[in-house]
Order: sequence, then structure tokens, then C-alpha cells
Amino acid sequence: MDSSTDGVTLYSAFITGIVDQYKHDAPLYATLRDLARRADASDPLKPAPMADYNALCDYLERRFGAPELARAGGVVGAHAYVQMTLDGKLGRSPGPVQVLTELKRVADVMIQDPKGRGWTILESGASSLRLRRTQSFNCMLQEGLLVSLVERTGVRNIQVKHAPCTRQGAEFCEYTVSWTG
Repeated sequence: MDSSTDGVTLYSAFITGIVDQYKHDAPLYATLRDLARRADASDPLKPAPMADYNALCDYLERRFGAPELARAGGVVGAHAYVQMTLDGKLGRSPGPVQVLTELKRVADVMIQDPKGRGWTILESGASSLRLRRTQSFNCMLQEGLLVSLVERTGVRNIQVKHAPCTRQGAEFCEYTVSWTG
């Protein structure tokens, strides 16, 4: 995978949404705000460097481990779901496939990459969907984001299989999300 972040931006809200989860811990919050200094908390739609987002995620994973980053990704997913519903692109009771398809569309709008990288939907079925991430994001955060989005549709037994993975030498990360009910 081309992991270059040159010229790649995302809405400041992605970064501040993670940082704000740690307001209760003043020293940590100060460190995270410093890492996120180019994200504009007063303008959530203002572009911020993808490199800052990745540095923030990497810092949190090193300090607290993958489960904490997946939890933070879940909060990001909850916020993303709210935004998707406010945009009016989801119906009253969207299913997992509709929500994950909307994730791809929203990401294409909110993340600007001169090389056109992002999410690709590889397969879609009645109880699963397989996506490929072709852009430099933290894997663990993405797992939490995907689970959180699908949870909001009311299905059960949500599983995310994350393989192949760039951390094990693969060219791209792929996520198979499955559910019942």
C-alpha cells in the first residue's frame, strides 16, 4: 500500500473527535491537543493533515494498546452514524450494508486524497460485507469504527475479521464484517 500522506487531508472533526474523548485527563489531553494542533476545533469541516490523525492514533495505541484505540474508533463510529442520519442519506431503519456503503461515500467526501485512495467495497451479502482500505489509517481504530456503525442498525453477533493486514506485510487491509438478525 502506498502509505504516503502527502497532500491528504480529512475534516478536523475526525481528529478533535478523538482528542475530546480524553478531556477528563488534563495531562493526556494537553499532549493530544499538541499532537492535533493543526486540527481546528472551532471549524470541524476545516481540512487537517492526515499525518496528524495517524500520529494521534499511533500515540494512543502505543500508550494504551489496541483495545483502547478500537474503543475510540467506536466513539468515532457513533458520531459518524449521527452525521450520516443528519445528511438524510439513510432511511429510518438502515441495514448494515446500507450503513457501510454510506461510510464509503462519506469518507470519499470528508477525506481528500490526491491519489483517490479510501474504502472499496469488495463483496456484499445479506449478512456480511467485505471492505478494503487503500489509505493510511490505523487498523485498530477502523475495527472499532466498523463495529460501532453496524451496531446502530440493531443486528447482533457482529464480527470483524481483519485480514489481510498491512501490519503483517499485506498490500492493503481488508475487513469482513458479519452479523446476524
